[in-house]
Amino acid sequence: MSPAARALAALLLAAPSLAGAASFDGTQRIDAYNGLVISFSRVTGLAGAYVGVAEGQDGAVFNPAATAHRERNLDRDWDWDFVLNWLLPGTSLQREDLGNEGRVDPGLSSRDSIQAGLELELGRLGLGILVRGWVLTAPGTAGDQLLLSTQDVALSAGWSFLHDSLVVGADIAAAAGTVGYQPAGAGLSKVGYGSTSHLRAGALWKPRGASWRLGLLLDPGQTVGPKHPDDSLPGVAIPRAFAFPAIISVGGSLLLGRNAHLYNEPPPVERRDHPELGPPRAFEPGGTEPVMVSAQLDLVGATPGAVSSRSFLHQQSEEAVPSGAHPSLEPHLGVEWTAIDRWLVVRGGTYVEPSRLGASPRGHATLGAQTRVPLASWLDLRLSFAADLAPRFANVSLGLGFWHDLTPRPPPAAPAADHGS
Repeated sequence: MSPAARALAALLLAAPSLAGAASFDGTQRIDAYNGLVISFSRVTGLAGAYVGVAEGQDGAVFNPAATAHRERNLDRDWDWDFVLNWLLPGTSLQREDLGNEGRVDPGLSSRDSIQAGLELELGRLGLGILVRGWVLTAPGTAGDQLLLSTQDVALSAGWSFLHDSLVVGADIAAAAGTVGYQPAGAGLSKVGYGSTSHLRAGALWKPRGASWRLGLLLDPGQTVGPKHPDDSLPGVAIPRAFAFPAIISVGGSLLLGRNAHLYNEPPPVERRDHPELGPPRAFEPGGTEPVMVSAQLDLVGATPGAVSSRSFLHQQSEEAVPSGAHPSLEPHLGVEWTAIDRWLVVRGGTYVEPSRLGASPRGHATLGAQTRVPLASWLDLRLSFAADLAPRFANVSLGLGFWHDLTPRPPPAAPAADHGS
């Protein structure tokens, strides 16, 4: 075969793939789900296996029932909690693959995430608010810069039934997105997406005397378009919408070792209000602290007609890549242990991140720890960190909140009887 014939044959063979390649032109949606566990430190350290743990406002996004899950040592009719978590600045933005496409990203200017939550419990009722944000920026080809971010604000409410054996919750979540463009030497212009909200629901079953719990999350997802349909960014295409896929999560947790039978013991306030429950079950002193194991399986819905975040951020130099064409399954497994009673908790886990873009699944290893920071006789804070490591990805975060004992403790001593003088 002559050189000319070989060149013609190669061109004909390449024609289908060239014809199938499409640039980002504004007719596509953005798949707002990437499969990464970007969450509070405890959740990240447990590799996202939290629907069957559901403790504290940390877990409200994985299971809204966490809002009304009363702390194990609570001995008053009310309680409150706060959580704050932020992603440390990335150090390898030129070598990361945030969407698990099987190749590194051309380069990001920055990636940032901050999450905060506040919770108030009044008896069996729990109320909370949770705010999350995720921001990516990437350089263009002429000194310009593109920005893409997603936000989620959730107002949650929950109720505890059957002496704290069943906890249910729901939240009204308003997901949103933002895209921006900053030409060289000019200011940043933005377009905001979102004006609707949707309902997420969760439940936790934790019978007294059992060393296990079962949890469930139902999230129908939502699609949000531009707040103002006529908005545009000069010089670049903007997405038609942001697609937040539906998610169903099922999972459980298991306490192994000493005092595992106290995993679901009602808090002191419940026993005080209901004497028929009897005294607390026997506490076994001595020995090492028990180990908590949690597992979870997520079914994440498809986002047909959507492309990756990378397709928007690098539209000047790359073709658009379809994302979320098919549903995906994500298994999670985590382990947690109180290494030093009331001072140090360590955790680790693993999860499989399926590619929303057709590449091979990617395995992750996570780890984390938290320590108590005593400020006053009535106030202890916790300082925590977590890391998530995988091929072409690294994430390290810090967190702050109130300290809570995560394993069973001896019941408080009964007050001495007053016999008078």
